[in-house]
Amino acid sequence: MLTHLNFISGQVCQEYLGFDFTTEDTYLSYVPLTHVYEQIMLTNSIMFGFKIGFSSGNLENLVADIQTLRPTVFGSFPQFFNKIFNKIKENIEKKPRILQLLFDSAIQTKLFNYHKYGEVFHPLYDLLVFKIIKNIQDLKDSQI
Repeated sequence: MLTHLNFISGQVCQEYLGFDFTTEDTYLSYVPLTHVYEQIMLTNSIMFGFKIGFSSGNLENLVADIQTLRPTVFGSFPQFFNKIFNKIKENIEKKPRILQLLFDSAIQTKLFNYHKYGEVFHPLYDLLVFKIIKNIQDLKDSQI
């Protein structure tokens, strides 16, 4: 059974973990409200004053929802992120070998930077490789 203390802990941990939500943030809500994570995020929106955009309700349209709402806060589950990553990898595998090597190098460098320094910013790879992924509104649904 979840207690009030569980929910308060869920709220307090946001600040403890360094999340710095502002009124400029937008959260994409697509998880059912019966899920504890969703309840905590909706409560966070009240506490921190950020906007909530609700999905269309169809998971097949989730990428279109992301393109429309452009969330700055998006919590999801590994299965979704793995699906996105696999689609990106499929598209990269259709590109010339040099672009495949560039993408693999970018991924490995960012993972290395994350594990060693705790950050993933890389000026060259962010500009050359990840810009199109970051600006997901430029991607077509068929690509993801």
